[in-house]
Amino acid sequence: MRERLGVIDLGSNTTRLIVMGYTPHHSFRLMDEVRESVRLVEGASADGRLQPKPVERAVATMRLFHNLCASSGVETIVPVATSAVREATNQAEFLARVEREAGLTLRVLSAREEAYYGYLGVVNTLNLSDFFLIDIGGGSTQVTMARGRG
Repeated sequence: MRERLGVIDLGSNTTRLIVMGYTPHHSFRLMDEVRESVRLVEGASADGRLQPKPVERAVATMRLFHNLCASSGVETIVPVATSAVREATNQAEFLARVEREAGLTLRVLSAREEAYYGYLGVVNTLNLSDFFLIDIGGGSTQVTMARGRG
């Protein structure tokens, strides 16, 4: 039987949900993918505060994605946030609101973790030995170099 895993990536501009089916032997297959433009950094203040309207869009999207996971039989949800939340001065308030209103506990990735997960996506998808990976997001850019892989 195939179990289902949902990963929610809350970025600076886009929130993405992927649902993966997997077996006990760790073979994965993409079952579903949804993207929603939330523009979380829209109108961010000079002091780094996330603004009410983008926060409302993000919370509503997180709630929607949580409900989609529940209705499609997802057993485990891994919700992560990147630079917009990482750098927000009202991060704790935002995280508490997402947990309270959407029922999800977001894990805020460090820039290093964000780069590492981008790297894993590339090396598990493409047959490359030496490469530079440049991940340009809405609020940050990660550069990763790999040599002699493979």
